Amino acid sequence: MSIIELKDSFNRKIDYIRVSLTKNCNLRCKYCMPECGVYKESLLKIKDYEKVLLALSEVGIKKIKITGGEPLVRKDTMDLVKSLKESKKFTKITLTTNGLLIDKYIDEIINYMDGVNISIDSLNDSMYKYITGGELQNLKENIRLLLKRGYKNIKLNTVLIRGFNDKEILNLITFAEDNNLILRFIELMPMGNGKAYNKFSREEIDCVVSKVYKNKKRYNGKLGNGPAEYFTYDNLKIKIGFIDALGHSFCKNCNRIRLDSDGKIVFCLCYDTGFSTLDYIDGSITKDEFLKRVTQEILLKPMENIFNKKSESSYSMNELGG
Repeated sequence: MSIIELKDSFNRKIDYIRVSLTKNCNLRCKYCMPECGVYKESLLKIKDYEKVLLALSEVGIKKIKITGGEPLVRKDTMDLVKSLKESKKFTKITLTTNGLLIDKYIDEIINYMDGVNISIDSLNDSMYKYITGGELQNLKENIRLLLKRGYKNIKLNTVLIRGFNDKEILNLITFAEDNNLILRFIELMPMGNGKAYNKFSREEIDCVVSKVYKNKKRYNGKLGNGPAEYFTYDNLKIKIGFIDALGHSFCKNCNRIRLDSDGKIVFCLCYDTGFSTLDYIDGSITKDEFLKRVTQEILLKPMENIFNKKSESSYSMNELGG
């Protein structure tokens, strides 16, 4: 294939893929991972992910987010990252993680990851335990470990849930500023278990933040691959980001597709539409046939999500990682 750019029917350039390596997780966040379940292992082996991703690099996929579930529960995750990094086919490879296993892979993260997004939904030990089932102290220690080793390309992600952690906004900002880290507030998505809880909007967050931090200004620089909007404040050293697909849709600039752990390429969180890569993985079709299908199927990528109406997706957040 001679195509160097992948574009959908709305002329959006698609150059970014979010890769879910597993549906499993070592936490049980109430809005994400079902309390009951451990899933069967991923259908895909590391060599399968490599085959698909290296092929996609030939049609313009240059940025990869490694996600899950929790990607670090797979012992071979860093084997994939190392191989992709050494291929020199991708401009950026980053990780989204709950942070509790960072210490086990600290050297690989430092050597091969261009950035790490770490979920931190509370700074209160008991609330963190209630929301996630994990130990906050372990997370804090791993954040400190990365910083101590000189790794600074870290973003903190917080999902605010009304009535649970929505009183912690200023504490979370202080923690991020104390560690000189970007903080992003991510809107609770009405998917899977998330449907049982109520979100806390950007406007409500702004109302809290503006009482302490003044002269909010949009930051127009680029910070990462995703859709976050960032803001600065006169008396705050760090940037605050928002990712809120319902409240402030970013569909018109969407540049991403997703690969789930069953080998399906998914176009949008809101829909089940997509196609399987398994026939390419098992050799039933050639690489050229696979890439031709990619360029045809991408034309079915929808213009925008319909979360504010009725989602057609049967996915839970642990299956696609956001």
